[in-house]
Amino acid sequence: GWVHGIFHDENIGIPKNRNSALRMVTGAYIAVLDGDDRLLPNFIERHLKALAENSDAGCSYGNRYQMDTMGQRIRVRNVTAEPSGDVFAYIAAGRMGILRSLMARYDLVRVAGYFDESFIHHDGFILSLRLAKLTKFTYVPEPVMEKRTHQGGFSKTISHQERIRC
Repeated sequence: GWVHGIFHDENIGIPKNRNSALRMVTGAYIAVLDGDDRLLPNFIERHLKALAENSDAGCSYGNRYQMDTMGQRIRVRNVTAEPSGDVFAYIAAGRMGILRSLMARYDLVRVAGYFDESFIHHDGFILSLRLAKLTKFTYVPEPVMEKRTHQGGFSKTISHQERIRC
């Protein structure tokens, strides 16, 4: 009963889909799982522990494994620890991909305005940036999820002109 499918009659896009799910949240924390990612069994426990150990942080993000198109691990994304604490400048400088391994307090996500539906290609970056403006982050150095890299992925099919526009 923890997972509920939400089906729309038409394709409304990723940020709108995410927001329709977020508006149904009844718990204290959220995490976003895309179709080409896998959470490791310790994802929730590890993030909750990190947040409990860092009570001034409202978000926890972690390391991850990169996978190939067949779902085989290629490498660990970060070989050195990412920053904790005030990470606003770090994210604003262009650090992408935090959302994939993020657990955030739901009340902060709501205050941040959910996903910005006008940024269809960078909604996760924008939300991460807004959250970093509201709260401190804590980093989990061991991988807590797996991200699949493939040429058919949404981020890989963006034209150069669309990327510049976004």
